[in-house]
Amino acid sequence: EVIRGSVRLTTIQDELDSRLATFWRHPHGGEIGIEAACIDSGDGNTVAAVYSFAKGRAPQVFPSKGVSGWRQPAVTLGRASDKTVRLQLLGVDGLKDRVHRMASAGTLTFSEGLPETYFDQLAGEEIRTRYSKGFAVKEWHQISGRRSEALDCAAMALAAKSLVHWQPDRRAAELASPAAPKKAPMVSRSK
Repeated sequence: EVIRGSVRLTTIQDELDSRLATFWRHPHGGEIGIEAACIDSGDGNTVAAVYSFAKGRAPQVFPSKGVSGWRQPAVTLGRASDKTVRLQLLGVDGLKDRVHRMASAGTLTFSEGLPETYFDQLAGEEIRTRYSKGFAVKEWHQISGRRSEALDCAAMALAAKSLVHWQPDRRAAELASPAAPKKAPMVSRSK
């Protein structure tokens, strides 16, 4: 789903909150919701608004910023200007490559209701190789006339997935029945 507007607007934040609180019926009988979401804070204009929105919604919502470079890990903890926020640095080159490989291999499942424009956006960038000082350098480039928001969102979704710490057996029990065990509370032990 697309929510159009600035994260600075209260109406947009309310709509985001509503979506983040949504649960869907899983085919096995239980419910599934959004456990983690990344919001791009790297545009330079909405940093404060993204940090403010994410601050009260941790550990479900993470401000994030894309970092180029093929050796970057998918997700690393970065330094935010606001020390109370857990900024996540996303290795976008590798994440986009992983989205493309998963889509090509058929390991991503897509809703049947998605418009063709979604898939055009998912394939809106390509890898090109240039040479610098005799070495090949791979870079993502926008394909002329195409948008790539779906690719960016899919890369951020993969990053968010890596931030969720889940146990496969517990997840299977949660999804198997509406009366399944609730999510275990997060426990932090003091010294």
